[in-house]
Order: sequence, then C-alpha cells, then structure tokens
Amino acid sequence: MATREWRAKNKEHTNAKQREWRAKNPEYSKIKQREWRAKNPERAKALQQRWVAKNPERAKAKEQRYHIKHPERRKQIQQKWRNKSTAVYLLGFCRARAKKQKRNFSLTLSWIEKKLASGICAQTGVPFDLIQGNYDILGGRNPWFPSIDRIDSCLDYHESNCQIVCAMYNFAKQTWNDAEVLIMARTMVSYHDKDPLE
Repeated sequence: MATREWRAKNKEHTNAKQREWRAKNPEYSKIKQREWRAKNPERAKALQQRWVAKNPERAKAKEQRYHIKHPERRKQIQQKWRNKSTAVYLLGFCRARAKKQKRNFSLTLSWIEKKLASGICAQTGVPFDLIQGNYDILGGRNPWFPSIDRIDSCLDYHESNCQIVCAMYNFAKQTWNDAEVLIMARTMVSYHDKDPLE
C-alpha cells in the first residue's frame, strides 16, 4: 500500500523512470507489454482509447508510421474491415428483403464473412470489388459488388440455397437458374469469338 501511495504522489518521477527503463530494454519491454495486454485485454483497450482521445495528433502520426512500416498488414486490416462492413450490409439488406417477401431467413453474419473471404464470385470467379466508393458507378450499382443470390428463387434464404455472387451475375440470373445463365454465357463467348467486338 505504501508503494502505491508513493507512486501516486510521485507520478512524474515514476513515469520518467519507466520511460528510461523501456529505452534501455526495448525488446524485453515489448514482450512484457504484450504479455500484460494478453492478460488484461479489456483494460488495455480502455487505456488505448483514453490515450488516443488525449493525443489525437500523436495517435494519427503513430498509425501512419505503422502503415508505412507494415504495408501488407495495412492491406490485411483494410480487407478485413471491408469484408466485415460488407457482410453487415448484405445481412441487413437480405433480411429486410426476406421480411418484405415473407420468406424464412436463417443466414448468419459468420456465414457471409466466410463466403466473402474467398474474394471471388461463386459462379464467375470474378474478384469482388468491396470499395464502397465504387458503388456509385453504372447508375448507382457496382457490377462487381457482392450480392446474395438464392440458387432456387422459389426457396427461402438458407445456407444450402444461397451463394455470394457479383451483382452483375445476380441481375442477369433473376428468376432463372445457374445452368441457364451458363448456357447464355457460353453462347455469348462463342458468338463473339466468331465475330469479335470492335
């Protein structure tokens, strides 16, 4: 108790000594910090948020330095965020659509996230475009944005009857089935191979 009281009264001195020790032992300090965060995740998060709120400019500069130093990690974080936000959007949109159509709905956020993780349309193999800023092209619709498609349009929104495809494929398919769209696609390719587009 006496030690805690002394530290509280001599906070500046204690902080200075801690900074000095960390400067002399950077690697060991990082290991101990990681161990403490692992044991106290909620407290570590609260302290981090409080520090960012008090030091917004320093926090921004620190984040920029990290992104410059770890470009691949930045891409991973951005992709994870896009997948998460896209999954939430798709879940809410399709749930509302199912309610309007009076259809059963059992899809989950984790299922959508798992399907989005592949990064490609389930039927065409075209890479998804998850950048929300690109959602305004082509009359307000991005052809490569993910879309939840019911394999059999007569059935409900269940995992066994749903797939995630690009919006263009879903619009082309409408109430038909995958086999019929595939016939059209193959015929279209064959036609243009004989008479290529200018």
